[in-house]
Amino acid sequence: MGELGFGSGVFYIYACVDAALPKKNLGGDEALAKAAVSALIKALATVSPTGKQASFASRARASYILAEKGGQQPRTLAAAFVKPIKGDDLLAKSIAELPRTREDMNLAYGACADAHAIMNVAARVGSLSEIQAFATEW
Repeated sequence: MGELGFGSGVFYIYACVDAALPKKNLGGDEALAKAAVSALIKALATVSPTGKQASFASRARASYILAEKGGQQPRTLAAAFVKPIKGDDLLAKSIAELPRTREDMNLAYGACADAHAIMNVAARVGSLSEIQAFATEW
């Protein structure tokens, strides 16, 4: 008889949207462009790997979202995870590494964004709809 273990992970997703392109690509329709960006954000936050759905019904959703906007060169914060996160609370430690890495980047390069918004489920800060509204204010 086979054995199957259950695993969970902390996933980091980075996406960059040039706010002018959706509008241009959608024939100048600003409302449609905003709806498309909003839908992309919802998908990034709610779609998770689907392997073993029949066995585990894992439907992970984002526990933390950092959205930034501005005219600066985009940059990833993946360096926060070059060294594996270890300990009893991988989620809390992972969330703590992102703002630390963001601040380190800002200290080294100057402000890397004009504005930002955060959704942190564990801290009861922000919401997906607030992130969507923030990202589509242009």
